[in-house]
Amino acid sequence: MNAGLFDEPRPDLPAPTRRRWQPLRLGLVELYRYDSEEFWFRDGHLLLRGNNGTGKSKVLSLTLPLLFDAQMRSARVEPDGDPGKKMAWNLLQGGAYERRTGYSWIEFGRLDDDGRPLFVTLGVGLHAVAARSAVEAWYFVVDGTHRIGRDFWLMSAQRVVHGRERLREALLGIGQVYETAQTYRGAVDERLFQLGPARYGALMDTLIQLRQPQLSRRPDEAALSAALTEALPPLPQDLLADVAEALTQLEEDRRQLEQTRALLAAVRRFEQRYALYAGIASRRQARALRQAQTEFDQASRARNEAQAGLALERQAEAEAGVRRQRAELMLAGARARLDALRDDPLNKAANQLEMAQTDARRREEAARLARADALRAAEQAQREAQRLRQQQQDCEERGAGLARVRGQALAAADGAGLTREVGAHRYLADDPAALAAWAQQEGRAFDAAGAELEALPRRRREQLVLLRRRLAAASAADHEAAARRERLAEAQAEAEDAAARRADADAAVEAEAARHLDAWGRHLAQLRELRLDGAAVHAALADWLAQAQGEHPALAALHAAQTAAALRLAEARHALAAQVDALDIEARDLATERRGLERGEDRSPQAPAWRGADTRPGRAGAPLWQLVDFEPALAPSERAGVEAALAAAGLLDAWVSPRGELLRGADGGPWTD
Repeated sequence: MNAGLFDEPRPDLPAPTRRRWQPLRLGLVELYRYDSEEFWFRDGHLLLRGNNGTGKSKVLSLTLPLLFDAQMRSARVEPDGDPGKKMAWNLLQGGAYERRTGYSWIEFGRLDDDGRPLFVTLGVGLHAVAARSAVEAWYFVVDGTHRIGRDFWLMSAQRVVHGRERLREALLGIGQVYETAQTYRGAVDERLFQLGPARYGALMDTLIQLRQPQLSRRPDEAALSAALTEALPPLPQDLLADVAEALTQLEEDRRQLEQTRALLAAVRRFEQRYALYAGIASRRQARALRQAQTEFDQASRARNEAQAGLALERQAEAEAGVRRQRAELMLAGARARLDALRDDPLNKAANQLEMAQTDARRREEAARLARADALRAAEQAQREAQRLRQQQQDCEERGAGLARVRGQALAAADGAGLTREVGAHRYLADDPAALAAWAQQEGRAFDAAGAELEALPRRRREQLVLLRRRLAAASAADHEAAARRERLAEAQAEAEDAAARRADADAAVEAEAARHLDAWGRHLAQLRELRLDGAAVHAALADWLAQAQGEHPALAALHAAQTAAALRLAEARHALAAQVDALDIEARDLATERRGLERGEDRSPQAPAWRGADTRPGRAGAPLWQLVDFEPALAPSERAGVEAALAAAGLLDAWVSPRGELLRGADGGPWTD
């Protein structure tokens, strides 16, 4: 925005909206190619647009961070730090000016606690002379409610830039002028930052470091880290102690966290195993519950059947009671008739006969039983006699066998030379009493063998009990195996169901992938503005759908194409905006030219570039285009062609002397070409 507004008060200046300082305006006066230019911020942001060479970078290098840093060295002012770019060049423009005075300034604003606006204006004045390489600089700070362009100006009403003393008079009572950069930096720090000299210097170094062009391409991490570290305030010792203690506690917490994580992992492993165990136990308990439910249902059915049977039995009992009553009545009648018949004298002989028959039958039954007992006793006697004969026969056979064995033993003893040791037993073969004693001893051995035989069934029973226990354990194991087979069957059924569901899900995924691929194919075929290879994207999407891992290729390609299209659109918009600006300038020039032509003004044709400086205006004569006119018969297109040919040849504005000589522009000599 042009600052021709340095001449009159301005009520339309930007106002602050926050309680913290924010930039509102910055301006340049007689610096670079600007005579008096002002730029406004919006919400603390500034956007500069234009082609290369329009001065965007110069605006920033001549304002920020120069107005904070107050150092004129090229390494601090220029973004690229080129030492060949001196501050004097920004004033003198490489010899275009002999001497020049300029200003760079920036305005900050904020709201106080009562909502009133406060302002701080920072500025630097510069003066350069062609004969001197150094630039003279002075600085000023204006705070409170005074604003540049409303309460004070950097130029006079005749647009003459104020010098140092004239600026001091203009800021009398509202601001202060500083002669040195150090005092100025202290004033800026006091009003805006309050960091102190060391931290303020570190902040300036950081800003210079971050302002480097293309910082992201060649970053210096060490220098940037050092600059950021120096910009931080020193930490107090108690805070460092707290941080050290916190770090120690953090290490302890880390160890506890690792232990807790290990415990959590162990608990989760236990939970997995216990979940399996709990599932098995639950199924077992559920099996017992189902069995109990089945037994309960069976007991309920049996109870219902028993109740039904009880009802039938009670009904039958009632019917039997009725029949019994009838029978008792009939029995009572029969007994009465029987008693009457017994009391009859004619019936006594019959009674005696009946009693005799009954006694005879009783005697016959007793005789039959006695005969049966006698028969059983005879059979038992025969069996005992036979057993006795068998025992005698066994004894004789055993005695004969013993005699044979004894003889063989004696013969073996004689052959072995043990006749004396076994001589005491020789008499057993001949002495019946000794043989009987020996037989008695052998009988005791036989009794011991019998006892052993009697103990054998007990051991067999014990083994049988153990076998039954093992059979019970085997039966329990069979039941457990059956239960496991049942669970295995259930698990296999669940696995088959899961496999079926997996197959259905795979089929659904394949169908959905096919639909997804077709939808993307249709979408890619319908694209008009975005430029991408639809076939390649379609093939990549088909490969991606097989695994469905990683970034979606179609979305990535679409986003890349969208980014490229947005970039092309931005470039096209930028080119169109530049073209519109050029056309607007051309339109304004043409409109100005038209208005001049309508008012009857004659516009001088543009001199050719090869002519050089024009020294003709102080000489007698006039240019050719003012002395001649077109023939009335020439058409407008023919007139334009003639004029263009004269302009290209340099004859259109050639100077004609009073004597009619056609002169060239720079040296004034005659036209001889």
